[in-house]
Amino acid sequence: MDIQLTISLLASNRGAMLKRCLESVKPLLAEISSELIIVYTGDSTQVLETAREYTDIIIPFRWCNDFSAARNVGLEQAKGKWFLYLDDDEWFEDVSEICQFLKSGEERHYNSAFYIQRNYDDLNGLSYMDAHVGRMVRISPEIRFERSIHENLVPFRNPVKYFSAFVHHYGYCQCGKEKEDKKSGRNIPMLEQEIYKHPMEGHNYVQLAQEYYICKEYVKAEEYCIKGREIFRKLGRITSAEHWVTALLPNIIKQQGEMRRAFDTAEKIIAEENPCELVTAQICLCLLEFCKELKEYEKGITYIRLLREKLTTLEQKPELGMEQQAGTLSVPVVKSQLFYRYADALECAVKLEDKKQICEILTWFPWKENGQKGDAFYPLLEQWKNENTEQLSLILECYHQLPCADPYLTFQRFLYAEHMKEKEKAEEHFNRCAETSTEFLKIQLFEAAVRNEYTISKLLDEMDLETWESCLKSIVENIEIADEGSIRKLISLAGEETLYGLLAQHKLLERNICRNMVLGDTWAADWKSYAESGLVYYQNFYNQELFEGDAVKYLPKKCRFLLLLWDAEAYFSEGNYTECVRSLSEALALRPEEPVLIERILSRVQKETSKSGQPQGAEIQALSVQLKKAAGDLVEAGQFAEAWKIVMQLMQIMPEDLELIKMKQKILRKG
Repeated sequence: MDIQLTISLLASNRGAMLKRCLESVKPLLAEISSELIIVYTGDSTQVLETAREYTDIIIPFRWCNDFSAARNVGLEQAKGKWFLYLDDDEWFEDVSEICQFLKSGEERHYNSAFYIQRNYDDLNGLSYMDAHVGRMVRISPEIRFERSIHENLVPFRNPVKYFSAFVHHYGYCQCGKEKEDKKSGRNIPMLEQEIYKHPMEGHNYVQLAQEYYICKEYVKAEEYCIKGREIFRKLGRITSAEHWVTALLPNIIKQQGEMRRAFDTAEKIIAEENPCELVTAQICLCLLEFCKELKEYEKGITYIRLLREKLTTLEQKPELGMEQQAGTLSVPVVKSQLFYRYADALECAVKLEDKKQICEILTWFPWKENGQKGDAFYPLLEQWKNENTEQLSLILECYHQLPCADPYLTFQRFLYAEHMKEKEKAEEHFNRCAETSTEFLKIQLFEAAVRNEYTISKLLDEMDLETWESCLKSIVENIEIADEGSIRKLISLAGEETLYGLLAQHKLLERNICRNMVLGDTWAADWKSYAESGLVYYQNFYNQELFEGDAVKYLPKKCRFLLLLWDAEAYFSEGNYTECVRSLSEALALRPEEPVLIERILSRVQKETSKSGQPQGAEIQALSVQLKKAAGDLVEAGQFAEAWKIVMQLMQIMPEDLELIKMKQKILRKG
């Protein structure tokens, strides 16, 4: 029987990764007439056992710093009509599209294929860049791998199939400088050797420029970028690698801190070299950022229009984008940055006070009807508006003219009517927005309600208590809006006796204690009220029996934390400072995420013990040690402002503690 597909895998000693990779291609092995070849460069018996679960074709290979040599070993043994290759640190998300391509007979119309490599920047998988990679070809006698590093198959013949299937790849994650240096230390000498052997191969210069760019040696990156471009010009042929290196050059110069030279270089490329549509679009992205920083506002408008023109062409002729893409240069990557560059163009237009341009650019955002979320670009527009408060009237007027019913735009119309003192229209827009609000707008709507004393019943009707608590947290932490009068208005609008009002009152008291805003003799009353308001809130959800004796262990941690604070306040009022501190210590152990609150209460307890002449005792020292650990955790998490409050207070109790002294210095350096 004929073998339709050969899958060739280059593997080392990464057992867990290999297993994941092999599992991802199992559907291809099951559904297609196919074979799996593993070229193994490692020496682990356990990894070999994993490999043997999936295939008998395992070819040992002594590593010789030549990826093509290793790949060609697998290619030489291939018996399939098609050849697909990958690494053991990659795994397919879904291979059904490739299966269908081979099973349906569609493969008869193609000679090669690309799939997507999703390259992650961090181990959390939150940041990544997609690149089409040519990893699948119809086998012919002349097919072979070239280049010792960043190898590729030649010839790679048309017609080409482009899959949306992708592999996950974490090989470019920069997990610390040591790993980054190790990888560059391997790749750079190999590429330099390739250049020595093949001085007229421009692709190697491009890859070396990329390696230096990754390890932030931008001067070297620029040097090889320019050399690569010179080689391509001498050869007189346009390649995808040339597209990549041309698009990369302005950003390399910018990374050296030379914004003006980067700007001039980018402009010169567009004016004199007439690059392809995709390269022009990518360079326009750079130019828009440069125009904003260099205050070249009129040119910014020119380049946003050129960017849109090129993208329109690429959308109308998708085959162009496929032909012109290279590495991380692709149409999807350009589109992923559009919102940011639209925001830059808006900045240029507002600085020119060009109302017509602002209105037009705003229409380019993908506004949705029926209240669908636009959270991807709302924050950018808010930032633009907040950075241009002098032109606020102009911005709101432009928003007012947009016809779309998007909730964000409805809220901007409210702000415009409020600004123009049109009270009836303002309230009408507010109510409409309250009915279709997104998560992003909720806090702003509450602020608006407080300013104008609007009812917030519609907002609360659509909001569960968890969301309300999240909104309150943001409101009380925001210095600009969190004056006590505004929050008390919000409590009144929510209804003081309702669960919403109780929660708001609780958050206000928590904020006052943490910020040390209580005055004179009222601070202990606020401490008691804070615990009481929280407990009353929880008593609405749980039977009273649970608040007595051993049954309290069934209550949520936050509720038990409040019970301990209630007990601590009672002990404090009795003058029993030892038991008070012991309860505070238990509370902190229960919720170590509340160190600032506990520290603020402890600082007042300490003052009272000093006034009464009582010794501070082992309990305060023990709680101080707990708080020191909590402060250290805050420092590690980068929460320097919160850590500072605790450290400075603890230094009054433990002034010679070296850990605190070091912690203080660290906060001063990094915070």
